[in-house]
Amino acid sequence: MSRDGSATNASKWTYAIAGTLQRMLEYAGYTETSVVTQLNFFSKYVAPILGPFIDEHSDGAQWQSFMTDSHTPIELSWSWSASAKLPQVRYSVDPIPNVFTKKNNASNIEATREFLRKSAPSIPGLKTDLYDYMLRKLCIDSHNAANIPRSQQFLGFDLKNHEVALKAYFLPQRRVLQSGLSTLDLTKSTMKQITFFDSELENAMKVMLDYLSLDSTVHLETEIIAIDCAEARKSRIKIYFRTRNTSLSSVLDVMTLGGRLPALSPENERSLRELWISVLNLRSDEQKLRSVSHRTAGILYYMEFRLDTHFPKPKLYIPVRHYGINDYRIAHGLSQFLEKRGKGFANGTTYLQGVQRL
Repeated sequence: MSRDGSATNASKWTYAIAGTLQRMLEYAGYTETSVVTQLNFFSKYVAPILGPFIDEHSDGAQWQSFMTDSHTPIELSWSWSASAKLPQVRYSVDPIPNVFTKKNNASNIEATREFLRKSAPSIPGLKTDLYDYMLRKLCIDSHNAANIPRSQQFLGFDLKNHEVALKAYFLPQRRVLQSGLSTLDLTKSTMKQITFFDSELENAMKVMLDYLSLDSTVHLETEIIAIDCAEARKSRIKIYFRTRNTSLSSVLDVMTLGGRLPALSPENERSLRELWISVLNLRSDEQKLRSVSHRTAGILYYMEFRLDTHFPKPKLYIPVRHYGINDYRIAHGLSQFLEKRGKGFANGTTYLQGVQRL
């Protein structure tokens, strides 16, 4: 692909995404100057790494990105915390090389390196020591494997007013196939060698790794390892894993790693049950979900580790795309859940209204 072609694709991505991103920022209460800063960052640094533009005239996605089920290489979201009424805007991308073919077995490592080189001065607090270590352990050179998903890493962006915080997500499937190790064994090896481990973090990690080792009984699939691209001792480490068991009783068990972690508080469990019913449009929290065979079906969890905690922090993704009735029902259910907790947008609209206006 020519330099001009790359610029054209970047312009198309900017045109396609910037309007939605702007409205999401405005609904979330970002100042006018913050909105301009974030849009400039996106168009200058992010749009150029999204690869060939995809629209209704495209012959499908040339790069089969694992970012979304449609292979679109970007996902935008709002994130509400327990303590804030307004959300933070986030997005994640699959960095795609400007030049690739279906036969040259390119990976997205080179595109990520190019992004980091160009954007580093615009990302406060960016440090890549831990990123470089994870890259060596979890990814391989693009020419060392064939017929494996090209996406070996994603980048995530938390938008904080005038600043961007960067996260990296590593998909180790290529390394696993090259090494002959299981994904779990590779994860154990990678975690064991992190130089800033202290005894508390090591013990917290062992709790999770011991549970993941029970694959014969709970059938867990380790998917992703993520970090903050910040000073190593301040970075969070997240281990993502998936199960095909979609019952809520299974969810509650996995959230405690089979009883190895403290149980959810009664209030948090009630909230989870309510959210589960709301977004999946169920009659009760014990209603079974339909069977889905898609690669990304099931329930995705992650455990978050920090140096100052004794236990990992569990989180889960409810896969509404596979198990919800339709987009409207999903958005309506989530909107009601948020409204009960006083959460919405800066302009007074609800989540449902905001989504409809996008």
